[in-house]
Amino acid sequence: MALAEDYEIVIEKCGAGKQQGIRTITGEVPDITGTRLLVKHTDGEEVIYQINLSTKIGGDIRPGNRIEAKVNEVEGERLVISIDLAR
Repeated sequence: MALAEDYEIVIEKCGAGKQQGIRTITGEVPDITGTRLLVKHTDGEEVIYQINLSTKIGGDIRPGNRIEAKVNEVEGERLVISIDLAR
């Protein structure tokens, strides 16, 4: 029984670590190629994010669109969790 309790604690700690880096961004998409998404933030900074099979994509994202996305930076890689057209 102690083993099961220890296992639950490990899962909670791992999940909490993944949630810490998640943030919402907005900006314009100058380019999207394969798994690479370039976003120009409102301050003018351009940042490359990675899209993968688990990314939730709402709408038809194309260059020139304004977007809102939830992103997570893990070990220096910027991953898109979800992306949608900005309202």
